[in-house]
Amino acid sequence: MRTRLIPHAEWYYFFERFTRSHAGWPTTLWLLSPRIGAQVEARELPLEGIVSDPLATSISILLGATPDRNVEHPVAQPAKVWLDVADDGRPTAIGINSTDGSTTLLEFHAPAPRKAGEPLPPADPPPQHAGPE
Repeated sequence: MRTRLIPHAEWYYFFERFTRSHAGWPTTLWLLSPRIGAQVEARELPLEGIVSDPLATSISILLGATPDRNVEHPVAQPAKVWLDVADDGRPTAIGINSTDGSTTLLEFHAPAPRKAGEPLPPADPPPQHAGPE
């Protein structure tokens, strides 16, 4: 396992590329703080996105793919971002340390590969027209 510190100036593009490459990966979101200890906020929800504003002063984490299973977690005052990578090159975690001493930890699990001949999951239905008829 290797840990790589992501330079502050690269956060915006790092999260953009990471989200594009790992969207849908099952993700567990941990909050670690001296005040509250270790808390799981979301378990095994698909990654929708990690977003940093262009100045890297805030970060938002979006998990879940349906309205009833959706988590948006803002990270206040991010100070450091680091990535854990397994020996095979697969990302296993992203940690975000905040200036208040808390850490937001995302654990990733690669989606199970589809078996040969297994059908694709059903597509979302097309949006319904809500205008007057």
